Amino acid sequence: FISGFESIGRSSLARHCLKKVNKIRQTYVFPRIDLDQADSIEDLIFKLNDLGVSTEINIAGLMNITLKEKIDICINIFSGYFNDDDVILINDRGAIVKPNGQINDWFLDIINGINNIKIGIRAIICTKYKSNYISRKNWSVSIPEMPPKEVRRLLVEYLNLLDVILSND
Repeated sequence: FISGFESIGRSSLARHCLKKVNKIRQTYVFPRIDLDQADSIEDLIFKLNDLGVSTEINIAGLMNITLKEKIDICINIFSGYFNDDDVILINDRGAIVKPNGQINDWFLDIINGINNIKIGIRAIICTKYKSNYISRKNWSVSIPEMPPKEVRRLLVEYLNLLDVILSND
C-alpha cells in the first residue's frame, strides 16, 4: 500500500522500488485499474477480467454467488494468471482502503488467501487514504506532502534550470 495525494509520486515510488530489487524491467508498464469508493469486489473482478492478461473468468452469474466464492475468484486471479513478472497497479480512491484507514474485509480475505500460497508481489495499491494495516508480509508507506520550505527550494531550483530571474517585487 502506498498512500498520499494523487500525482505526488506514489506509482513512481512503486516502480522505482520494484526496479531496484529486479522485480520488474526498466521499461515495464503496470497493468492498471482504478477503483472508486462506490466500487465493490464485483467491480474488482470485472476490471481484472478486462485487463485481458488471463483466460476468461466466468462472470455470468457473479451476482448470484457468495462473497467467499468471489474472494476465491480474486485469489485465483492473482495467483493463477499473472506470471512472475506481472505486478498490477490498483489506484484506489476508497474501495479498498476506507477514509478511516480500515481495509475492506473482503480485500483482507484476499490478502490472507494470497499470503497462504506464497506467490510474491502481485499488486501495488496506490491509495489516497493512509492504511492502518500492519503485517510482516505486506508493507505500507505514506508519502507526505512536501513542507513549504522544500516547495520553495524546489521552485527556486526549477527557476534556475529555466534561467528565470525573479525580483522581490
